[in-house]
Amino acid sequence: MKICIPSMDNNGLFSEISVHFGKSPYFTILDVKDNKIEEIEVIESEGRHAGGKKTLAEIIIQSKPDVLLCANLGSKALQMFNKEDIKIYVGASGNVKNTFEEWKNDNLKRADETMVCKDGN
Repeated sequence: MKICIPSMDNNGLFSEISVHFGKSPYFTILDVKDNKIEEIEVIESEGRHAGGKKTLAEIIIQSKPDVLLCANLGSKALQMFNKEDIKIYVGASGNVKNTFEEWKNDNLKRADETMVCKDGN
């Protein structure tokens, strides 16, 4: 299973998560098997906020994650991920490791339209 977590830097499990999904400078991909992290990949964002041509959601979709863990996100990103059958959980905080543990322990909420950011990010 591939889990994607928008992050502020490229420090792997110790990266702080990005609280502003659409402006996340990196995203950390965890390859997980039997609830254990087997591989970690950090990808630098080349989204529109970083001068690129794609949204962060489009870039993440290309990496084909099964799950996205984030603090929150906008309705457009939520719709894009739902269309691709990517499960989204919100309420993440702290670093990537903490966020993964919170998800593993069922402490993050499955995202829906009532939980999205009002500013679209």
